[in-house]
Amino acid sequence: MRAAWGCDEAATRPVFDIGCNRCLGHDHDCELCGGINRVPQHRCPTALMGEATPLDRMSVDLLMRSYIQLDSRSVLPVAGGFLDQTRGFAAACEIIDSERGRIEQIKADAREREQRASQARNKQGRR
Repeated sequence: MRAAWGCDEAATRPVFDIGCNRCLGHDHDCELCGGINRVPQHRCPTALMGEATPLDRMSVDLLMRSYIQLDSRSVLPVAGGFLDQTRGFAAACEIIDSERGRIEQIKADAREREQRASQARNKQGRR
């Protein structure tokens, strides 16, 4: 299981994918995504964070804590409006929002497929 998820070393196939933070899918010549806005990841997110420098881990932790405060309490990390925040925080919000939207779309698609399958089973049962 650990090998399949890329916990200890890179998995043979992508474990998950993320949005391209270089071109956001707008550059067909992008070396990360080729213009499709998806970058495959072959390592477990926890493993990736474990390999990051302490400063990077702290930065991600602070960004996520700040995002949670914004999302749950509408509190920004720096006084003022959104345009007064750091570029890093604004970029992190865009990435997090994009991934959350994508996850919600995947969940909605799965619910819709399940609903259609349930309706099809019910129709077959009535015959």
